[in-house]
Amino acid sequence: MPDFWDRATELRMVRALDACCALLGDVADSVARRAVLQRLLTVLFEAGGGTDDPMSELYAATDVLTDTPAPTGLSDQEALLWLERAQRARTLALMHEVSGWAPYDAAEVDAHPMWRVHRLGALPRRLRLLAANTGVSATGLGRAAGLAPVRVGQWAAGRSRPGTAEREALAAAFAVHPGWLAEELDSRTPADWYVFEGDCPCDCQEPVFAQSPLDGRTTGIGALVEQGLWCAGEEGCGQPYLVDGDIFHPAPTLPDGYRERFAAATGGDQPSNCGPELSRPWPHALWNTPAGPQRRGPLRLPSVLARAPGSRW
Repeated sequence: MPDFWDRATELRMVRALDACCALLGDVADSVARRAVLQRLLTVLFEAGGGTDDPMSELYAATDVLTDTPAPTGLSDQEALLWLERAQRARTLALMHEVSGWAPYDAAEVDAHPMWRVHRLGALPRRLRLLAANTGVSATGLGRAAGLAPVRVGQWAAGRSRPGTAEREALAAAFAVHPGWLAEELDSRTPADWYVFEGDCPCDCQEPVFAQSPLDGRTTGIGALVEQGLWCAGEEGCGQPYLVDGDIFHPAPTLPDGYRERFAAATGGDQPSNCGPELSRPWPHALWNTPAGPQRRGPLRLPSVLARAPGSRW
């Protein structure tokens, strides 16, 4: 099983776990929330099991959400435990399904590196995502913040925590509001990165939202999502959304031939700048270049990252 593991897979799991923790926290339950959780669980199952059939993992995620509806109002630790139980059950089931894995070796399952990711707290996840999504290396971050790279690595691994002055230096190096690295967020994931109220946070000057059906109009978990939106302005980020009233839930995509099941389309065509799934910074609305993620250019951080988390709620 570890043969399928690499740094890119690990980062995809960090992104999926962080978003899941936010949706299992203070986000109100809705059809859109459950549908996005379905997609995120698919990413976790596919990455942890090393499978190359995302649709099998989509069906497995559907079964989890049907048999054990995802709760809300969980703490970060409670959310991680819920997700780890779901991941473990899927991994053991997969080992029984695939020829050559039965009877399974429980010790090999326990030794898989994905469990280290499952146990990363909110602060280590956020540091890793900020570094990966902004393209700042530990060395570059340490240089910009006046900190030793080894210390940054320890914080990103969850082995220690930065002090107040160090948090402020890190925030300045990332060019984000210090509130994103405040101590009160060490044990919870802010929903601001994964749930948006009333609009897309990419700050394009002339936002255009094109409506279109998603997933053949059905999520497969006993819920109907008839319409999706995507940020379709000329300078928009192309982020696909599942919408519940005024609440926009960014929807991750599936790779290659399965993308149409995870992203909006108009007239059969998807937006050209929606980007692939969690192999790139996601949500795209937060991490895009001025001309969209398919073009080169300096990273443009939206205004949501320049103000204190939770200020829009």
